[in-house]
Amino acid sequence: MNRYVQAGLSTKIAIPMGGFARSTYYYQATGGKRGKSASTHTGRTDGKKVANEQIVAEIEGICAEPFIDYGSNRMTLELRNRGYVINPKKVYRLMKEHQLLHPKKRRTGVKRQFVRYTSPANTRPFETIEVDIKYVYIQGEKKTAYLLTALDTFSRMAIEWELEYTMKAEQVVKLTSKLIRRLELQYSTEKYIIRTDNGPQFIAHQLSEAIQDMPITHEFIRPGTPEQNGHIESFHYTITKLVFRQYEFRNLIAAKKVLTEFYEVYNNRRIMVSLLGKSPVQFLELWNVGKIGIRMKGRKTNFFFREKPDQGHGSSPEDVQNLVIQNYAS
Repeated sequence: MNRYVQAGLSTKIAIPMGGFARSTYYYQATGGKRGKSASTHTGRTDGKKVANEQIVAEIEGICAEPFIDYGSNRMTLELRNRGYVINPKKVYRLMKEHQLLHPKKRRTGVKRQFVRYTSPANTRPFETIEVDIKYVYIQGEKKTAYLLTALDTFSRMAIEWELEYTMKAEQVVKLTSKLIRRLELQYSTEKYIIRTDNGPQFIAHQLSEAIQDMPITHEFIRPGTPEQNGHIESFHYTITKLVFRQYEFRNLIAAKKVLTEFYEVYNNRRIMVSLLGKSPVQFLELWNVGKIGIRMKGRKTNFFFREKPDQGHGSSPEDVQNLVIQNYAS
């Protein structure tokens, strides 16, 4: 058609000969989006109009609610329920422009410091304390209780414990505070590492804030790796074998009575091969007076007697005098 126009034919005659509209011939692209301009406001059922920024804020608030994963269609229904006159295309556009179609996963609790090694390489008592929860069934009341224990990985002493029908962050804070007061009073250790799993009681902000004022570093085992809490897991096996498979409890009081007796025997009288044939308390007493030495082989801790042990304390001297045991053995 341009050829005829350039040859002198008028556009009025040439355009119909080309078979398209006059507006098409004179159209010049501007480079912008085609079609109607996007609206900047949204109506409400009460006749008022609000800016799109308010709609976006409303959508962000809805997305921030727990367990809400709305796409543009359900978000449109929710906005209409809240009195907005809006169509799905506009909701989709606003959500896409503000990266709200696929919101980021929520992260709960505190920023966690994960353990670097499976087993702690301790060189002194109470350097690393493993804390964990064991479920205990109370047959007489047909309810499950929670047993919280703090275990020293060096001496295997069960330092503190608590048995209750609920186990929330504030109870962990209470036990931790009690634990630190006892250690500072009896042993004057300056710094402690508390190692736990990632249970809700342990990742709670309440615990994180409370231990900021305590001489504690809180480290977490990685999810799905109970072996990184191996000492307390071994303790749970022992208490299951010696207590929970042997007793049925009428109520919580009866369970606490039995557990009090167990912890007393476990700490004071039950000897362990890994502690050179001593109980945790006997081992600590010998350690504190310098009768037990320690050798480190890589990250493995080996104990040995510095002098011939007295007879009558655990195994005979012939059995234990030259015994060298790895600290992490059960």
